[in-house]
Amino acid sequence: MKKIASSFIFLALSGAWLPSHAVLALPDLSDWIGKYPSDRIAPSGRTMLSIPEIKAALGQLLPRHELKTLSEFDVETPVRRTGGYLIVEKCRPHECSADFAVLVFSEPDGRLWVALFNRSKERVSSRFYGNSDDWSVLPDDVKSVFSTRLGS
Repeated sequence: MKKIASSFIFLALSGAWLPSHAVLALPDLSDWIGKYPSDRIAPSGRTMLSIPEIKAALGQLLPRHELKTLSEFDVETPVRRTGGYLIVEKCRPHECSADFAVLVFSEPDGRLWVALFNRSKERVSSRFYGNSDDWSVLPDDVKSVFSTRLGS
């Protein structure tokens, strides 16, 4: 566990990022709070991650192979709000403790972070992507969503 925790701290401090001006013009996502990201919400009938602004941001933020991995995560929890952040958790069926993603949307300013984790017999991998600031700027209660999952 110590090795995983130190890897988390290192990766959190050195996460991928884009210039701070690269933020999203997010539509109101509050309709998804308490619902699953895959729910189709009226009036557009879109899923949360298929909203054009979010889809485009994920396409720019994540390498193609990570975007494919994210699309394979079919198990999800309801979207929840923590402070001014919306949190989406997704994982691979029957592998939620070993293969998961956490997406964090900052409602006030359109920042986005994606954390991906994979554990296999050969390796443990944590990857962090953000469209503005490093993952380390997030409040502790938001960061704990990911770090708590590392212990599961």
